Amino acid sequence: MDLSPVHPGPAADKILVIQDDHRSAYVWEGHLLDQTLRARRPDDLWNFLRERDFHARVVHPLRATSFLRIYEIGRMKLDWSLITTLIERWRPKTHTFHLPTREATIMLQDIQVLYGLRVDGLAVALPQYMIAMTRSHYLDLLGQYTGFRPQGEAALRGGSRISVTTIREYMEVLHPDITGETEDIHIDWYTRLALFFLFGGVLFPNTSENLVSLCFLHHLQQLDELPQYTWGATVLAYLYRSLGMAADLAVAATSTTTRVGCRTSVSPSSYEVGSLAWELPRK
Repeated sequence: MDLSPVHPGPAADKILVIQDDHRSAYVWEGHLLDQTLRARRPDDLWNFLRERDFHARVVHPLRATSFLRIYEIGRMKLDWSLITTLIERWRPKTHTFHLPTREATIMLQDIQVLYGLRVDGLAVALPQYMIAMTRSHYLDLLGQYTGFRPQGEAALRGGSRISVTTIREYMEVLHPDITGETEDIHIDWYTRLALFFLFGGVLFPNTSENLVSLCFLHHLQQLDELPQYTWGATVLAYLYRSLGMAADLAVAATSTTTRVGCRTSVSPSSYEVGSLAWELPRK
């Protein structure tokens, strides 16, 4: 049976009020046809775990925080062409992919089922007291809750962000000393550093490609309270925001990187979460 061809673009764009600023409009005009998006993807965490396993005493608190499943999934091979195509179909106003056959999206249920992250509970928000904190205050807080106080401008950027590579190097020194006899406080310090690793390298990467916000220290102070927060909803909201940035025409036209040659680099996104969650809508 012969099938009629499917029109690849919007049949009518009157209700697509931001179409002129959408990445798909630029592609429709014949630009960016040979550019595949690339996510900014620091691999420090996966490189660290490739040669090491967490000690059982670290695995236990990570499981209690509900983040262990993401460590177990590990680094994934992604289809960049598929992701690029999906971003061209992403509509920030409705948070859905406009496909030729229907609309589809990534839902809270997807995040909860795939990763076990909570989608209801306490909001993940920056407390007021941290807004006025200085570089010195952040370093004191970091030392208090992780036992780690980095030195030098390369370690701490902008007063409130720390290099993921610096965390990895410090954990490489600590790792052999984690045993069954290690004091509980040192296990807690190591666990918080591992979670910083996860936040900065997987769940909430940013345009720096190698920095994680120290504002997460507020939520990591009490590890037993961590599962009470809506991390699933936060990750999904961050992914929605990142997809919208990647679909923006200004980003598509100007975002290039020498790291991937002629290919374009995507705005920061929770790519691991998105790439797996996309499996559900596409079935």
